[in-house]
Amino acid sequence: MRQGSLTVVHGQEEGKGVALRQTFAIASLVLAAGSAHALDGSSTLLYSNAPATDPETGLDQAVFSDSYDSEGDNFYSFALGQKFSQVTNFTVKSLSFWGVSEYVFGGSQAQLSSNIIAIQVAIFRITPGNPEFPLAEGESSQEATWTLSRSQFTQVATGSSVDVGGSLSPVFRMDAALSGAFELAAGDYMITIGGVLQDPDGDAFAWVDGEYDGGNPATQAYGTRANQPGEWGRWIALDQAPDPSASGAVMLFGQGTPVPGPAAIALLGLAGRASRRRRAH
Repeated sequence: MRQGSLTVVHGQEEGKGVALRQTFAIASLVLAAGSAHALDGSSTLLYSNAPATDPETGLDQAVFSDSYDSEGDNFYSFALGQKFSQVTNFTVKSLSFWGVSEYVFGGSQAQLSSNIIAIQVAIFRITPGNPEFPLAEGESSQEATWTLSRSQFTQVATGSSVDVGGSLSPVFRMDAALSGAFELAAGDYMITIGGVLQDPDGDAFAWVDGEYDGGNPATQAYGTRANQPGEWGRWIALDQAPDPSASGAVMLFGQGTPVPGPAAIALLGLAGRASRRRRAH
């Protein structure tokens, strides 16, 4: 069974081969609030959930996250979403995020697996009491979703890696500009980042955990899955799920008023995070 968790175990499911134990290791990054993004010198840091590192082991976690448009048809059938808030109207112009990928089928590890042909970024407006969050809209009802081809984001290895059966799967920081910048109203939002896969059963994208506790209402993380018909697109707060709470490492840049984040909460003793099984077809 393949799982997305602190330790990712590949088992004898659907011909995936021998079990491989993956431990995600990342380097922490500190970026001062209000600093400019390399892709756009005029932007300020609107939100920061930097990657987290266990101070004792130097290791951290990542969660397999599919693109929202996959509709749950990929192997893991799971997408992770991260809450962020803004106190004034704002425009997101670029972002940085951290991720890793599987290399079940081998190939170059100098970049994300070639099975990840794009990354989808989508911003939803959080609607209390309604788990089917609507896509955020700007002027002319433009929806806040972007499908970034591999040429539209940079990949820079952080120097950290994933131990995959004795071989190294590197952690990458990815930077991308978001086209069609449009203004969004102040409020609570959720961003999801997931892999667009050439082969839905092939190597998947995993979003590295951020420093914030996704079970804390101020830094809430959400998940959607498709184990049952009609389930995909219903976002469940991770503190309401049977999984320990993950969060997505991301920094958002643009125009607006930076919002200081809550103090980082140590993520200790978490296992079995966001484990997923492919549903039966």
